[in-house]
Amino acid sequence: SAVADNALVHGILRFIIGCMSGWSMVLIAAWTNERLAHYGKPGLSAAVFAGPGAGIALSGLLAVYIQARALSAGAAWQIYGVLALILIVVVARYLPRKGQLHRPDTVPEPLILTPDLRRLVWSYSLAGFGYILPATFLSQMAALRFPGSVFA
Repeated sequence: SAVADNALVHGILRFIIGCMSGWSMVLIAAWTNERLAHYGKPGLSAAVFAGPGAGIALSGLLAVYIQARALSAGAAWQIYGVLALILIVVVARYLPRKGQLHRPDTVPEPLILTPDLRRLVWSYSLAGFGYILPATFLSQMAALRFPGSVFA
């Protein structure tokens, strides 16, 4: 995103990054649930979802710093990118390697998209759009409404 030179390229990059982020969340949740069950601590599975919350809080605080320093959008994306790389290095050593995953002996049943499951998928999708889109533009609206405020 830091090197995107126009809105179309930036939009395409953000779409790809958003898809990868969604898949990462699903895969990490599945993997950690398996590991927590293995260690007899399935109740800790909710802690997995504290990660995005902590990330949102950290990126918000970082945004306040970026705004206070009047940094460009490109510089902001570079800061976020470096932070992401640092966190990847920290977390990567804990991710499973090939052959480390426990696979059950039975083959899971194929997924059938029942009406209930379709409603669930739609509700999560719409909730995501209902959250992501306003959150994306809320800071811009606040900056227009409260010019010069570091917390906009």
